[in-house]
Amino acid sequence: MTVEVAASVASISDKKAAAAVQCTILRGANEVGLGTLLDAGETVRLRLVPVESGRVVVWEGAKIFVSAEVEKGKAFDTPPLAFLGSGARTLRVFFSRVPGELPVVVPVTITYK
Repeated sequence: MTVEVAASVASISDKKAAAAVQCTILRGANEVGLGTLLDAGETVRLRLVPVESGRVVVWEGAKIFVSAEVEKGKAFDTPPLAFLGSGARTLRVFFSRVPGELPVVVPVTITYK
């Protein structure tokens, strides 16, 4: 396991990072995997399921998209993510169990045709 620390954020380059928060895409009422190719301009939501209770923060670039307290094993659905273009959209999901703890960072890429 490799741990990189920069700007007070721990990024774990290992499958354990993805296991901290499971992420899927919601297309309307249908849940699909992150590798699903979406239609250009399609609005979707992320479904985040943490393995422990804590806080998630979803970032896109330097902007916080959503921040919320989450419960172990309980799905949290983000507000709609509108995207008018095509190509890859990169988000980062930060998860921490307690305030002050360095978060685990889970990179999420959503691809539009």
